Amino acid sequence: MPQRSTIAVRNLPELTTELDIKTFFDSRIKHAETKVFPLVYDTQRLAGKLKCTTVELSHSIRERALRLNAEDFIPSAGGGKTKIEIDAALTGAVTLASHNSPEYDLYFVHGVGGNLFSSWVSQNGHMWPRDSFPEQSINLGVRGRFSTIGYDAKVLDGGQPKTIQNAAEAVMGYVRTDRPPDCKRPIFFVCHSLGGIVVTQALALALAKPANKPEYQFIQHMVRGVAYFGTPFQGSRNADFLTPFVSVLGGFTRMNTNFVGELKTFSSNKLPNLMMIFNNLRVEEGIEILVFTEKQPEGPAKVTTKTSATLPFHPKVVPIEIDANHTKMVKFASGNDSRQIITEIVNMIKRKLGVSDEEVLPGFSSVSISPVPVLPVPSIPSPGEGKDNNEGFGRLSQFDTLFIIDDTGSMQLPADSTETATNDTKSRWNVLTRSLQYIANIAAQYDEDGVDIRFLMSRQLNQTNLKNGQQVLNLLRRVDLTKGQGGTYFEEALAPILGSYVARYKRYFDALTRQEVAAEVKPLNVIVVTDGADDDEEATEDLLVDIGGKLDAMSAPRSQVGIQFLQVGDDKKAAEFLKRLDDDLKKKYRIRDFVDTKTFEDIADGQDFADHLRKILLGAVNRKLD
Repeated sequence: MPQRSTIAVRNLPELTTELDIKTFFDSRIKHAETKVFPLVYDTQRLAGKLKCTTVELSHSIRERALRLNAEDFIPSAGGGKTKIEIDAALTGAVTLASHNSPEYDLYFVHGVGGNLFSSWVSQNGHMWPRDSFPEQSINLGVRGRFSTIGYDAKVLDGGQPKTIQNAAEAVMGYVRTDRPPDCKRPIFFVCHSLGGIVVTQALALALAKPANKPEYQFIQHMVRGVAYFGTPFQGSRNADFLTPFVSVLGGFTRMNTNFVGELKTFSSNKLPNLMMIFNNLRVEEGIEILVFTEKQPEGPAKVTTKTSATLPFHPKVVPIEIDANHTKMVKFASGNDSRQIITEIVNMIKRKLGVSDEEVLPGFSSVSISPVPVLPVPSIPSPGEGKDNNEGFGRLSQFDTLFIIDDTGSMQLPADSTETATNDTKSRWNVLTRSLQYIANIAAQYDEDGVDIRFLMSRQLNQTNLKNGQQVLNLLRRVDLTKGQGGTYFEEALAPILGSYVARYKRYFDALTRQEVAAEVKPLNVIVVTDGADDDEEATEDLLVDIGGKLDAMSAPRSQVGIQFLQVGDDKKAAEFLKRLDDDLKKKYRIRDFVDTKTFEDIADGQDFADHLRKILLGAVNRKLD
């Protein structure tokens, strides 16, 4: 695999898109091969709503990319001109992803000889703090903001090598400047190797009573948990073997070996004293600890063992072994590889936040998109157009719109079953992609929050707050249908969304019953785009009956929740099943009629979309359009 480099890009206007960034580099540098990751608001720029991102590109053109720093940058959608800032110092805090209204901040701190990106990236390019953790966190019920911190172990300080305390002070400074003033979000850390010692030293400095310095006041009572990966709290007599790795990775042997020396138990008594101080502080502050150790040696022996990694916390902390060596224990190749580890960390976060499993809310907002060429979108009705505000598109503004996309293997079949599959045949996925571009474009125009997209199979691509059809199209182009094997199960996709929503509405209903003031719960409009073939029809039907019954029991408005099944293709058996959901649930189980089904033929030139699209988007929440 060709060597790749990651750079940080800042000072971007609010309307900047991933495609704008890719175009900026690709138009100036041949063979840049840029990959743009999520754009997030830059909390270090408080003067306005500026964004930042990270860009991965070919290592051979890294220096040319850095020379573009301070060039004029204007987003394609307008919004003002700025001087783009391009940085490869690899120090400070860089936000990788963020959910809407995050409930916690999570900082990843690297270890010996690493940096804020490479330490967490596997050989295939997967960076689990960015590519897996945010999605799994939201699936487990908590919204977060995810950042990686780089500290410089190579810079001379007054002619002397930096020490662990210097790095600890720097890390605290990066966290302070990364968080908005008066931010009350709880803080969690994930640390690898020496990064665990650095964070422990930082917290010992910052949490001392009274705080050693005024600049540490921001973190008082904010830290709730730390996950340590391969951190040798007892020191490591095997730390010498890391020195050649540090020399290669860092480039400055003398300075990095100064860090390594502090890992050895025979060097001084600083580490035992530090752990004694921190252990007392963490008990006072209620900071929860997770400890992970490597199972395989790196070189002649392990850097940490179960004893050296947990001694200060013994016997209350039970270590979790990872079947890898010290370096690779934080380099997971896929979401499946990191799933158990992430679950352990998220469960700790949930315990400290007091979040129960029934409070899962959909809403992931930061997933990287590989831009694709823009396709023309036909004109759509503007706000205010339509028969009236109830039957026109304007009513979409009253709902949160969420699309569930069927990306299983059957979507590769021809949309018209009478046709023989050829290169010119339109598949069900072709129809879905083209149709959804228009549908989502309308929904996003009327919903200021944008629309949410969920996939049956490609859950790593789930995203919220998409503002137009082109963004939806970009996302759909990333789906690999050849991996969509294993069956179609609507219940698995609908259950967490509807279950958490009804639980939230019940809290609102209970508050009203107690005559308490409560914020209204915005109605939910779910649109399932599918070829209609469900491999567990009974489970889906049971779920819908249960949800309908719960809404009825609370006397929720008829339009509080609507579920529209939009069928592409002409599978007759699937169409019959969807029709039963539409027509029979109310009669058979005496529940509300909140399910609707429609078909969407491929878009033809000259077709009048308005009435048909209105029924698709509002048919499940407006009986007049059913």
